[in-house]
Order: sequence, then C-alpha cells, then structure tokens
Amino acid sequence: MGNHQQRINTLLIIGTDLSGKNHVANLIVDELIASGQKVEKREGKFSAPLTTATTSEDKSAFSLFMEWAFITTFPLHNRFIPYVVDYLLKKDLRQFRPAQDGVTLVISHTALRVLAFYLAHKYEQVEDIHLSAGLEEKLRAIKATGVKVLVLDIEHHIREKRAAHRQLKETIDHFDRYAAANPKLSERIEDVLVWLSRTYLGASKLINNDLTDQEIIAHVQENGWLESS
Repeated sequence: MGNHQQRINTLLIIGTDLSGKNHVANLIVDELIASGQKVEKREGKFSAPLTTATTSEDKSAFSLFMEWAFITTFPLHNRFIPYVVDYLLKKDLRQFRPAQDGVTLVISHTALRVLAFYLAHKYEQVEDIHLSAGLEEKLRAIKATGVKVLVLDIEHHIREKRAAHRQLKETIDHFDRYAAANPKLSERIEDVLVWLSRTYLGASKLINNDLTDQEIIAHVQENGWLESS
C-alpha cells in the first residue's frame, strides 16, 4: 500500500441504517471548524469526491432503485459479495488521497456495510465468522492508514422510532424499512459491523440511543477524535 502506511488525519464514522451517522458527523465537523481546522467531507468510501451533504434523507430516485434492487436480488448474488468487497476495498485504498491540509471525514463505508449485511445473513453469531485472507489483508490495510474509526450502535426500538419519523417525513428508504421490519437480523447486521470495525479497524464504539449533542461531543473528545494527528 506504499504511502498509505503513514499517520494521516482521517476519520471514519460507520454504522447501520438509522444509527445517526450524519448527525454525529455534522457535530464533529462543527467542532473541528470551530477549533480552526479545515475539513474535507466524503461519503461512502475513502476515495469519494468531496460532499457538502448534511443528511442521507434526500436520496435520488436512482439511489433508491439501487437499494431496492440490491435487497430484492440479494439471494441471487450474495455468494459473489466477498469477492466484490475485496475488489472495492483494494480499489478504494489505491485511489484514496487524504486532505493535504486539515481533516478528512468519511461518513459511512458502503463496502464495509455490504460485507456486514452479507455476513449477518450467513452466520448466526460473530464468533462463527470466517473471513478470507484477502479480506483480512484489506481490513488491516485500512487500519494501517492511521484512520480513526467511530462505529455507532443503537437499540432496535430506537431504530423503529427513527424509521417511523422518516416515514412521516416521507424520507424513508428501502434499507430503513428493511432494518425496522427485521429486528433480529438488523441487530445481527449491527453486531457484525461493530465486530468488524473494532476487531480489524480498532474502532471506538458509541451507543447512540438518542444522546444529546453534548454527550456525543464528550464521547468523541474522550476518544481523541478532536485532536490533530
């Protein structure tokens, strides 16, 4: 991975649907800017283009269609997912260029979330999970960049409440509905994502059950998230 081994000032916020990723990201961005730091915000992968979006509730018709297609055809293509994720992670790391001046903040990582989705359908508990050597190598390569990772965890009743709120606002998407309608599976997907993030990426965990903004900021400060690398 060449020049990805050095310490860089990159932050990744990851979590399942309705976990509050964008809200947490917005708070962190405000704190970083207030402290005089520049922030480059990206979404979905490390090498994504810069974004100014502050919410995930304004998805395009094409994005909503792709969500529907993925969920609907999952039984047909799921066996290919480990290979696709391996490729996507390798490509993302190869193309990633962190901010030259300031902080790179990445909100969510689609390939990692897809991997958790797949593993949660295949395994009943995280203790049984087996990853290929190739996938483990890519995950360790992410950690080797020096990225700080925060993984969000919520209880299912919070997920249901947030889904109902989005339903009222008519901003709910297919993954939101899927998560709210499948309690046991949603909890398992979340458990897998937390396990992947903490085991391979050294993530800190934030249980984001309707925390106040002050509580969220206090947590990220305690974990060194607002310190320059």
